[in-house]
Amino acid sequence: MQMGINEHGLSYDINSISKESLVHIPNTIQQKEWALVELMKEVQSVNEMLDKFFKYDWGNSISYQIHIADRFGDAAVIHPGRDGKLTFTRIDKNKDYLISTNFNLRDIKFDKLLSPRYQIADHKLKTVLNNGELTYEFMASVLDATHQEQGWINPIKTIYSVVLDLNTLDIHLYYDGKFDRSYLLNVKSELSKVSGKKIIPMTEVLASKINN
Repeated sequence: MQMGINEHGLSYDINSISKESLVHIPNTIQQKEWALVELMKEVQSVNEMLDKFFKYDWGNSISYQIHIADRFGDAAVIHPGRDGKLTFTRIDKNKDYLISTNFNLRDIKFDKLLSPRYQIADHKLKTVLNNGELTYEFMASVLDATHQEQGWINPIKTIYSVVLDLNTLDIHLYYDGKFDRSYLLNVKSELSKVSGKKIIPMTEVLASKINN
């Protein structure tokens, strides 16, 4: 459940950051299931998600931050604040994009200088928004330039990446670092094939799709 999208064009994803302690917030709702997944069944926009998210108890520590975006062009990253409480950074509408790599976005003034992946994505997005056209192929090039290959310096490998169209509900899936080959899925089309809860392995999905 690292990422998800619902039929209303609301999506979430997470990335890892260094573990940080959280203070206890009284009178918050205890989670029976991961609250993020439960909320995706209820809400349709970033505004609604932010309105309900902080009513839940998120435990005494966290080692990830959560990205949310909707079909209205709104986006935010939920992350630990300096006071030990969860907070969020919202998209700057004058900039038109929001980037997150594996550092707490709270510390962007300092840590982005230490993150080549952040700087690469920032440069490419800034360039295309000033001079070019935003396409699936361009976004795949950003993912390609910032994905991670496993090696002796970096033990983490990017297994898959996605480009989502939150209006059409199309998912362009890229697997195993092969950014010249995309697998196209559509949320409504895929949901029409199942009833109730069903888990389908990614390898099975890829085997059933025609490569672009």
